[in-house]
Amino acid sequence: MNQVRRALMELAAESRPYTVLDKAIAEGLRRRRRHRRVGSTLATVGVVTVLGAGYAAAGPEPGPSVRPSGPVATAPVGASPTDSGSVVGPSACVGSVLPVPSGFAGRSVAIGGDPSGRFVLGRAYESGQARMVMWTDGRPSVVELPGSGDELRDVTTYGLAVGSSYDGGRSRAYRYENGVFVRLPEQDAAATTVNERGDVAGTAGDRPVVWRSGSTAAQRLPVPNVTVFGDARGIDEDGTVVGSVTTPGAHAGDEAVAWAYAWSPDGTAQVLPIPHSDAGPVTSAWATSVRNGWVSGTARIRTARGDAMYAVLWNLRTKEVSLSDQIGPGEVVNARGWRAGRGADGPVLLTAGALIRLPLPTASRFDEAVGVSDDGTVVVGTRYDPADSLASAAMVWRCR
Repeated sequence: MNQVRRALMELAAESRPYTVLDKAIAEGLRRRRRHRRVGSTLATVGVVTVLGAGYAAAGPEPGPSVRPSGPVATAPVGASPTDSGSVVGPSACVGSVLPVPSGFAGRSVAIGGDPSGRFVLGRAYESGQARMVMWTDGRPSVVELPGSGDELRDVTTYGLAVGSSYDGGRSRAYRYENGVFVRLPEQDAAATTVNERGDVAGTAGDRPVVWRSGSTAAQRLPVPNVTVFGDARGIDEDGTVVGSVTTPGAHAGDEAVAWAYAWSPDGTAQVLPIPHSDAGPVTSAWATSVRNGWVSGTARIRTARGDAMYAVLWNLRTKEVSLSDQIGPGEVVNARGWRAGRGADGPVLLTAGALIRLPLPTASRFDEAVGVSDDGTVVVGTRYDPADSLASAAMVWRCR
């Protein structure tokens, strides 16, 4: 991989939810610190006005300069598009540490969870080695994919999980259910998300793909001809896929740009509306999760003080888009449009009407929430020892 391609992939990775990889702990912490430093500029940017832009339909081969255009409904910073406000969210949450399997050292991290809150995916550490763990109703079990560097990324309400591992120096995508692994076709592939009917989305050869339930072949999702890197990060119950596409800058020497995309069930590509901020231009945007038509993601804004990362919430039904400085970028969204992630002082749950801080005995700048149930009563995440960033514990918060 040449330096340009590596840089573009890292740019796209800026918006992804944090995970702790056993083979790259030091690199992961470096990225965390850089991301937190960028995120810390949010408080200095001030209030921005969201102007938004409409969808621009893209055909099977979108052009290199596809950009959103046209008006959409708007919302102020910190607000959510309107139809999530009909349900009152929880007012308080109580956290507890998830147990590790017998014989493990006690250190663990959470990667994600299912829409019901019953299953949690993560890692636990045994003799310095990271092992995949799936918690079912709070009970841990070790899971091993073929190869090395294995990681499960998403799971359904009935325990179908998807992920990837390395075999022979190449990434392989897998489905896992009831102790059985099934390798998904395609070379250099990674499965990142799955819906309740078993559709799986991810990447293959640095391009977004989807493996539809019942099909043995991957469907390649359309991207511009000049795409350098594209990925799929979320899949909704109707089969809509969201992710991002990174392309070269408009002129020689320009920085590469990424834009958030949505692919409808028939594969048609759309560029998600790009919010506009009075603080400066949006230079890139990523979509990181989708649920019930709500899409969460990140926008990079070039301000007078430097680049800042804002959380973005899109509503695919109304085409509304909003920015938020209450929650960090890369957060996850549930069926009500509520988001879990990291706030200014630790992990938070952001509903349509309130910001709920998820309590911890001690706070660290790395603490985060990585999953939230559809009803908002279960949030999963990781807490870190403020004196030792390598000491961590997978958490679950019960909210009411």
